[in-house]
Amino acid sequence: MIEENKLDILELTDLDYQEIQKKLGIKIKIARLKKKVSVSQLCEISDISAKHISNIENGKVGAPSLKVYLKICYALNMNPTDLFSDIENEPPFNDEDYNFID
Repeated sequence: MIEENKLDILELTDLDYQEIQKKLGIKIKIARLKKKVSVSQLCEISDISAKHISNIENGKVGAPSLKVYLKICYALNMNPTDLFSDIENEPPFNDEDYNFID
C-alpha cells in the first residue's frame, strides 16, 4: 500500500521536468548521431517534423508525448528502456525513500 505522505514527493517542479526533458533530448541526439542519421532522415522515418525533433534534442519543447518518444525510439532502433533509464538518477526517483510499495 502507498503511504499518503510519500505521494508528496511526486510534485516535481517545472525545472525538474525541464531537466529530465533536456537529458532525454540529449540522449536522442547522441543516438541519432551515432547511427549517422540526419534530422531530415529521422523526420521521414518517424513522421515527426524536423523542427519538432530539433526542439526535442535541444530541450526547447514543452512536454513531448510518450507517443513521440516511442516513434523516435522506433525510428532509431533504440530500446525505450535505454532512453528512459537515467531518469532513476533524477529527483524524486533518486531519493532513498522513493520505494512507494512495500
